Amino acid sequence: MRKLLTPRAFALILGIAGLVALGIWMRQAEIISTEKIRVWLDDLGLWAVPGFWVIFILGGLVPIPGMVFIAASRLVFGPALGFVAAYIGALLAVTAAFILVRSALRGGPKREIRLPYRWAQRLLDEAEHRPVISVALLRLVFGVSPPLNYGLGFTQLSTRHYIGGSAVGLILPVAFITLMAGLL
Repeated sequence: MRKLLTPRAFALILGIAGLVALGIWMRQAEIISTEKIRVWLDDLGLWAVPGFWVIFILGGLVPIPGMVFIAASRLVFGPALGFVAAYIGALLAVTAAFILVRSALRGGPKREIRLPYRWAQRLLDEAEHRPVISVALLRLVFGVSPPLNYGLGFTQLSTRHYIGGSAVGLILPVAFITLMAGLL
């Protein structure tokens, strides 16, 4: 009989489910918000930008919507530095989740992922044939989506292609959210 999941993969799935539950609870309990992030960053002084990146990475793992962090960055740092800090933070956050999944699966069996829906399988196949363009388009549509970060970690994409596609695809969503946050 063939095992469907290795113990390591099962632990990873449980861990991701736990992080998702924690993120939902934090949003429902209003533990984190754009205003709370702004106040906390104001208190950090010179360490505000690196502190922002750390909480953006942790928020991406929990998962908390990236728009919260991008808007907070614009409100705290202004338009130019806010965009740069949010863009770098977004790239770090999506990469951290991807690498977390890859590290947990290291040494595990490399198998091709088969999805039950043909349209979804075509998208996945395209991501593995044209990785940078596919990841960039997915980022353009889904931005800093934690489920996308985790899901792409299960594919055969190389880290280099993932980061390259994310770097290209995050520019417009981060710029748009930064611009909109300035109108608040």
